[in-house]
Formats: sequence, structure tokens, C-alpha cells
Amino acid sequence: MIETTPEQTLQYLREAVAARGEHYVYPEEWKMYYHGEDTPTMCKYVTPDGSGPACIVGVVLHKYGVSLETLTERETQAGWRVAHELGADYVSRQMLSAAQHAQDAGDSWGSALRQAESERAFDQRLSVTNVQID
Repeated sequence: MIETTPEQTLQYLREAVAARGEHYVYPEEWKMYYHGEDTPTMCKYVTPDGSGPACIVGVVLHKYGVSLETLTERETQAGWRVAHELGADYVSRQMLSAAQHAQDAGDSWGSALRQAESERAFDQRLSVTNVQID
């Protein structure tokens, strides 16, 4: 189990983007097929040679201490599900989901980060508007 916070998740996403570059795009040749699709669309959590995390969600979860072996075992699961099963908080799961969707669609990691930041900003606005006033 991992202990996450939205702030730390966002920091790890930023570190992932800084390490690979804002314009980095997940390699098409690393993608795998998802439920009988004609073209591979699902990114893998771990590099093909098993040497490190491959996708943006894999990088973040690995930074939280999730082993490459655990990530490999969950290759066919969506990022939000893996994060949920490992104990991540709701907002972190939403941010990881937003980043994963952008990455899997072929967007750059910079774009994936902006999607996650938008998800975080939306959650913060929602928290403010749900304040109950007596």
C-alpha cells in the first residue's frame, strides 16, 4: 500500500516530465493491444526490457515506492485502478487518470501534465464550492 497526496502526486508528475522533457511522447512500439483493438493503444507501466518505469503513471507510482515487479503484474489494468488498489487517494487517482488518457492518446508528457494540473484545479474549485454555510 502507498500513501499519496495530490500535492506529492503533482510533484512526481512534474519530475517525470522534467526528466524526459515536456515534448516527450510515449513510444508507439511500446504500446500494447487493449481488448481486441486493431492498433495498440495502451501504454505499459514498465519498459520492454524491465529496466524501469515506462509510462507517466508507472514513473509516478514507482516514485511512490511501487516495485517494477508489481507494476509488471498490473500491465493490463488502467492507471486509476492500479493506483486505487495500491491505496492512492481519490484526487491523485483522478490526476493520474487524466495524465494517462492524454499519454495514451499520443499527447506529449507536457500535455499530460497540464491535464493532471487541470484535474487538480477542478478538484480545488469543487472543494471550495461544496463548503456548507449555516
